[in-house]
Amino acid sequence: MNVLITSISRKVPMVKAVHRSLDEVVPGALVCGGDCDPGVVGRRFVDEFWEMEEDDHLRVVDFVDFCRANDVRWVIPSRDGELLSLALWKEELASEGIEVMISPLETVRACVDKLRFYECLQSMREIVPTFEDPGSRNDTHWIVKERFGAGSRKVLQDLPLKRARRLAGRLRDPLFQPFFKGVEYSIDLYRSRGGEVWGCVVRSRDRIESGESQISTIVRHDSLQRVCCRAAKKLGITGHAVFQAIEGSDGKLHLFECNCRFGGASTLSVAAGLKSFEWFFRETTEEGFKPKGFVGGVPGLRLIRHPADRFEQSKENER
Repeated sequence: MNVLITSISRKVPMVKAVHRSLDEVVPGALVCGGDCDPGVVGRRFVDEFWEMEEDDHLRVVDFVDFCRANDVRWVIPSRDGELLSLALWKEELASEGIEVMISPLETVRACVDKLRFYECLQSMREIVPTFEDPGSRNDTHWIVKERFGAGSRKVLQDLPLKRARRLAGRLRDPLFQPFFKGVEYSIDLYRSRGGEVWGCVVRSRDRIESGESQISTIVRHDSLQRVCCRAAKKLGITGHAVFQAIEGSDGKLHLFECNCRFGGASTLSVAAGLKSFEWFFRETTEEGFKPKGFVGGVPGLRLIRHPADRFEQSKENER
């Protein structure tokens, strides 16, 4: 009844959150961590480390072998690049008694492809229009971004259309979206395998560095919760997901992205009661499990992410 977190890198807060949740369900169970880099910091914080192959070389049989050898019952992905493979292998792993906290394959495909994401949700008025070519639209300013992968990479924003077209040549698969000014939000939610959203927490992105929230605060925003719950249903989300949205100065909501995984600052939502890991463990082992009531977070609770030191005695220097 152990758990494996893949691509742990430096995700120490996530590892600790999984540890606490696992102790609530199976006291004494182990948290294993995998990464293709054997020197990652995260390996110091897991009970067992697995040096995984890189994405292009990783096989489902490798997953099964490691999980069997280490009594792994649950797998939690943490990086965009591995989501498609794990979604593809989800049923095969389940046949081996290994549950993955991930949405169905078609849902993941829609979320890693920003154009497909727009096409799936274009009936919603809040979805940000997304184009391979904006044509002659008269929006004054634009964002240009990669069609695939994490939204924070190679994003060019607040550009006149002429310049946006010119700079798009720097990207492999550029997409165009109208640029909106306003307050940025991340929305964490957990949707059960039965299709019910058990919790949805909205947090403002108060300070952003390299595309991630370094300071984030939980807010009450009922309309944004409803929008994201509706989008999750349309997409077929299961497990944990993170939506990204902007609220303009006119109060209009603009939904532009969804990641089918636990986010870097999602530990704030866990601290506020969104027990995604615990719910995942219980949902896949306890028949009929359902938490008591809908979780909407604790307004005002704030996360400040910062580096921290840990001291160890090196065994190599012991005599």
